[in-house]
Amino acid sequence: MVKSPTSAYYSPETRIILITPPPVNTKQWDKPDSPRVFETTRSYAGAVREVGEKENVPVADVWTKIFDAAGRSEEACEKYLNDGLHLTSDGYNVCANLNSILSGLLTLGIKDRLPGRHGHCGARVSRIRSYLGSTWEDATCVCSVRPL
Repeated sequence: MVKSPTSAYYSPETRIILITPPPVNTKQWDKPDSPRVFETTRSYAGAVREVGEKENVPVADVWTKIFDAAGRSEEACEKYLNDGLHLTSDGYNVCANLNSILSGLLTLGIKDRLPGRHGHCGARVSRIRSYLGSTWEDATCVCSVRPL
């Protein structure tokens, strides 16, 4: 469905990037009736990663980045979530690397529309490839128009 030609919104030129939500610190969020809890966001992030792998679509994994930065502890996520749900400045700093990756992916998409109208991108492409690994095997360097 992510890349289905049967969708009314399908376009072969569209580049899709899936983004996981950050974890929720349930203790900090403290909304007992809310469906937004740690285990739900963990499951949702896992499902996003599975769809990305199945459909060969890159995934910006915010959930794992924040959870890893917190030492894989829900309670320690407090440093990155100001109310258990929304990112603090530290949370945004953890995600800053993802922003450069997303920007680089957009740059990679330019090659089809504006070949030869961009600067050198080798270092950025290298970071993107190392982050995304096998989910972006068909990535091409914009500058040299060769497989990475």
